[in-house]
Amino acid sequence: MRKFFFAAIPLWLLAGCAGTHVRPDANYAKLEPSVTARFAFDQQGWIYPLDESQIPWATAQLSRFGEAVGLYAFRLDRLQNSEGHTPYTEAERVRREREATAHLNSRLADGDTLLILVHGFNENYADARSHYGEFISALAPLPPTTKVVEVFWDGLEGSDADPLGAVRVSFWRKALLNSNLAGHVGLRPILNGINKSVNVRFLTFSRGAAVSLSTVVDPEYDDGLAPVPKPAPLDNAKLQSIKIGAIAAAVGDGHVNDKADSLLTRPVDVISGIHTKDFATSKLFFPADFWGDTRLGSTPAYVADRMSRPWSKLRLQGVSFQSPKAHHNLGRYLENRDATDCFFQLLDLKQGACAPEVLVRTASVPE
Repeated sequence: MRKFFFAAIPLWLLAGCAGTHVRPDANYAKLEPSVTARFAFDQQGWIYPLDESQIPWATAQLSRFGEAVGLYAFRLDRLQNSEGHTPYTEAERVRREREATAHLNSRLADGDTLLILVHGFNENYADARSHYGEFISALAPLPPTTKVVEVFWDGLEGSDADPLGAVRVSFWRKALLNSNLAGHVGLRPILNGINKSVNVRFLTFSRGAAVSLSTVVDPEYDDGLAPVPKPAPLDNAKLQSIKIGAIAAAVGDGHVNDKADSLLTRPVDVISGIHTKDFATSKLFFPADFWGDTRLGSTPAYVADRMSRPWSKLRLQGVSFQSPKAHHNLGRYLENRDATDCFFQLLDLKQGACAPEVLVRTASVPE
């Protein structure tokens, strides 16, 4: 019994960490000078409006029982205004999406680097913003041609006042789907609408890797869960290059596979930051591909194998963030300066050469 208890700890952590609604505050679209755009998506990948004038998301109260058992997804199209109407229709979503794209285009210039930050499944809105600050601090100073976009996506959460909230251990599965929809349905159309010649760089932590990868190529879905209608492929000639930097990536074969390489419309580089003892992605006593594949962020041999595949468009590199202690915390990863500098250099976000010992190499990684 004791062995089972300790073996279940990482799964509990994965599940519990995923139980967080990322509902932005009512003023989320008011930007600081350092942020070019901020996009938030609900559980089905629908973009939040710029304010609450029509859809009162920040003050909405959900069904208590539905929250407690994880059955009530927080979706903007289910919210009612003061007259009892549900104003967020598909047509309204498309309008808001175009509005967001136009706003982004108005703040870009040819030659810019679009730096897109995506949080993990275990962060609420405030925590995600704090982690974005850690990324920016590690990169400082950013050149004026680097334009920062903050992305927020919704896992799942019940009411803070709900005593049953502590027993909800199945939200990781919900996060697997919601992260895909945030990228596939939410962010991809915005990138398809960019009308300036820019380079795109993603910086992600944990399950944020699924958001970025689903933005560039269709992920694999369980039966009946793929979005309908199917979003158009990412195919925008204005995007000069795309590189994804994924630290502790909580993804695997559902995103990094032969089919993804064949579906990509252009080359995409994926830089994976790996730690073999991260309790969340390595899952400790369980295989890393159990209950949601997380091998891209935890298993050097997996990354090395994918690096050796004869793929023409999906190109992988691995950076070891190994340290003596196990953790699933962005700040702790960034304390490894050699790995962090190499990671940013491979993304063209810093100059310099990688320390050879932090690079994952196909020929020297044991199975």
